[in-house]
Amino acid sequence: MPEIKIAPSILSADRNRLQEDVESVKDGDLLHVDIMDGRFVPPVTFSVDEIKRLKTSMPLDVHL
Repeated sequence: MPEIKIAPSILSADRNRLQEDVESVKDGDLLHVDIMDGRFVPPVTFSVDEIKRLKTSMPLDVHL
């Protein structure tokens, strides 16, 4: 049986509280991040620079 991993997503996180929202899911195995730039897909989410500023020990699971 494959190992199950929990990857909380920050898609609905508050941009003004991003670091706090990330800390609230720190017990997850991975941090799921969707990067949408408004060009290839309509919505805009967090920028690459915003994600780089995050402080977390969780590996990032990033979808571009």
